[in-house]
Amino acid sequence: MAESSEPFEQRSVIEQALASVSHMLVSSSEADLRDVLRILGEALGAECAYLVTIPDEDNALDGAKAPLGTMTRWHRDGASSEQSLFNGDHDAASPTLRLLANAQPHAVRDYHVKTGAGGNEPAGVAIPLLSKQDRFVGYLGIEHAALPDAALREHGRVLSVFGDLLAGYLSRRDAERALSESEERWRKFVEFNPEPILITAGGLILYANEACARLLGVNDLSDIQNYALRDFLPANQVDLVEMQRATSSEHASLEHEIVRLDGDERVVETIAVTVRFQGLDAVQMVMRDITDRKRSEERYRTFVQTISQGVWRIDIAKPVSALTFPALQAEQILEHGYLAECNNMMTRLLGATRTEAVVGKPISMLVPALSKELLETFVEDSYRLYNHELSVQSVGQPPRHFSLNAVGRIERGALVRIWGSCVEVTERVEMERRMVAVLEEQQERIGRDLHDSVGQLLTGIRMLSENLGNRYFAPDDEGFAATRKVTTFAEDALQRVRDICRGLVPPQLYQEGIGSALQGLCATMDAISEVRCSFAHHNEANVEDYETQLQLYRIAQEAVNNALKHAAPQNIWIRFTRENDLVTLEVEDDGKGFDEERETGRSLGLYSMKRRASSIRASLTIDSEIDVGTLVKVVLPTEEAVVS
Repeated sequence: MAESSEPFEQRSVIEQALASVSHMLVSSSEADLRDVLRILGEALGAECAYLVTIPDEDNALDGAKAPLGTMTRWHRDGASSEQSLFNGDHDAASPTLRLLANAQPHAVRDYHVKTGAGGNEPAGVAIPLLSKQDRFVGYLGIEHAALPDAALREHGRVLSVFGDLLAGYLSRRDAERALSESEERWRKFVEFNPEPILITAGGLILYANEACARLLGVNDLSDIQNYALRDFLPANQVDLVEMQRATSSEHASLEHEIVRLDGDERVVETIAVTVRFQGLDAVQMVMRDITDRKRSEERYRTFVQTISQGVWRIDIAKPVSALTFPALQAEQILEHGYLAECNNMMTRLLGATRTEAVVGKPISMLVPALSKELLETFVEDSYRLYNHELSVQSVGQPPRHFSLNAVGRIERGALVRIWGSCVEVTERVEMERRMVAVLEEQQERIGRDLHDSVGQLLTGIRMLSENLGNRYFAPDDEGFAATRKVTTFAEDALQRVRDICRGLVPPQLYQEGIGSALQGLCATMDAISEVRCSFAHHNEANVEDYETQLQLYRIAQEAVNNALKHAAPQNIWIRFTRENDLVTLEVEDDGKGFDEERETGRSLGLYSMKRRASSIRASLTIDSEIDVGTLVKVVLPTEEAVVS
């Protein structure tokens, strides 16, 4: 302490007061501040002492009328004098106390020793209290009778020492209160949290919330501290959980089992973090019961692995924007799609013996027959395929046929994965193909029978009637006219039989090929109906395989007949074209159209066309719009068209 004008005894009193106050403020978290002010005032011979604490430095500096916070005061003459000085007539107070009474703490922060203007005006000393972080926490002041400036300055220095002790105490008290409030908020949050929360130290359980007690099968929460963590772990997982606790990370989770007190085993997912709890270095474990989810996943895996369908998931390494054109999306799916998951059946369908051999491979490698056109259809149908048939043929192997179902997953406007199933339908397709072949043979036999039997009979009737008329009747006799009618009827019937035979077995297919047969079909429809039928044949489109020609013709024939019977069109267009490696047959009309969803599965004609297209490994699409018309489109790869 600097040199003092006070006698040695006064300094000794001040030092004893400092020691007493220091002991009170350090040893107690809640000191009696009024008692501290009493010791200070008596040591300095002050009339009164006061302490004002500011809860928030910003509030203390807001303006002239900022709140003062909490004031603690002491007066040597008791409570009545205290009331008079602080709440009564302020003329008896020093300028410093009047400044406080006018609620101007911002001025007091930089206020030091002040005296009255005259020697008779009461004098006071007020100093700001600053924490170690230089935060303004309040001010400490004393009131005297008139004193000389030197005495006031010396008291101000002593007051500063007391102020440092009080500032440290106030900062520590505020920190302890904030910590206590934080712990209380944490406790309330944890107690009512639906997730099980457990705190351990050295393997012992220090705390568990109610959700954790229910998970562990502990009926009385107060009993939880009688157990160690290993009491609830299978023997083979103790080391695993201990390792996680020792290397806890806020982002690391661990799946493990726990054994409840009733013996039931549960699967939990645990996240562990290090914390301070009750003065100890502890580990807080947040557990989530995933037993039901794991059992559901196990049931799902068992189901998927045992069903006869191939189940698969394709992930897109670079998500495909759903806003781009379908053709571009199809290219990106082929480029970035890979098989992320599949069951054993799908593994076998891909020709592999182990799932690991196909998972992770690009789909363009696993399924070379997966065409861009199929993926475009998938995109255009809102990322869905339903019972779409796909044919695959390896070198030297017979073709295989599959029925596909697929649905895409869109996240944030982009395709990220495709789920689907696949079943091989080769036997069914081959059976349908044989049935179609048998049907064609039957139609061909019926046509030959009509031509050879009924046609010959009608020809005989025509010739006999004509001979009878010429032999027995004169040209002007009624009998001659009757025989001529019989001859005309026979000729008409014969022509009808020929038309039927031509429909059953179009002769152009044998003689000139599919193009001429389609042109003949169009000419026949144009001649026998009021509907105009036009035929277009472009780019040397041709099919060499007779069975393929026949099925294309039947599809066109069925589409034309459906239009004539149901659509009431004015025009029908038949187009047979080739572009690159694809041969396309289109039958379009401008009729009434129909509801595709309603008619699918109900119309035998539509089903027949689809089966015929499937039998020649072609894709068939039907696009119909009410009051606009219908387009039947068959697309056939050229390698299929030339199979013989």
